Amino acid sequence: MYKLTNFGTITRIPLTESNIQNIEGQTIIENDLINVRSLYNGSSFANKFSITLLEPGTFYLSGNRFNSHDDGKLTIDGGVFEFGYIRINSTIINANANGGYEFTVD
Repeated sequence: MYKLTNFGTITRIPLTESNIQNIEGQTIIENDLINVRSLYNGSSFANKFSITLLEPGTFYLSGNRFNSHDDGKLTIDGGVFEFGYIRINSTIINANANGGYEFTVD
């Protein structure tokens, strides 16, 4: 998570467990990354969570290389020990040129 400062620079915003509200699945903060764990609900794997931000501003949700040699990709790892693991490289829909999803909190 990143924020546009009043100086026009972009800075990383540290998230903690208190910023995350799990709605479906499990989402935790590990090593300054958002770790999203989807649970099988009988028909698909699903996860839904919210992030509580403590101040207004322009924010960016992105991979950990945002604004610094970023190719816009996120890595998704997953699997079950008995069946195997997969790794998916993806991008955020409607991301800006730096690979981050930009939104404003009033």
